[in-house]
Parts: sequence; C-alpha cells; structure tokens
Amino acid sequence: MSTNIEIGTAYTLCEEVFLVAKDPVHFTQTGLADAHLSVLPGVKRICCEMPDIPAMLKQEYVHLIDTG
Repeated sequence: MSTNIEIGTAYTLCEEVFLVAKDPVHFTQTGLADAHLSVLPGVKRICCEMPDIPAMLKQEYVHLIDTG
C-alpha cells in the first residue's frame, strides 16, 4: 500500500520488482490502482514474516550472491 509510484517507476525502468507482505490481502484487488500493480507480469510476490525476507531474497536471487 502507498508504494504505487515506487513500484510503477521500477517496473517502467525494467527493474526487477519483488513485493513482500505479511498478509496476502495486499496482493489481491483492494482498489483499482493496487489491482493493476499487483497483477503485472514479472512482478514477484511473496508472503512471509519480516525475519524471513533475507532468506527469501537469497532464494529468489541466488545469481546475485557472491560466492567468492
């Protein structure tokens, strides 16, 4: 919620967009503007608790982890 400008800008600039929320209701049609952003192709969504975010990002973006 309230991040439509940031999400839209990142998406327009072809940046990867990964949305995290504790409650899946944020990824459903809660309003016309929210519905458009939450269903865009290429926008990844995950529901988890705050402490789990680093592990989820590592799992999703394993190619960005420096193993050297």
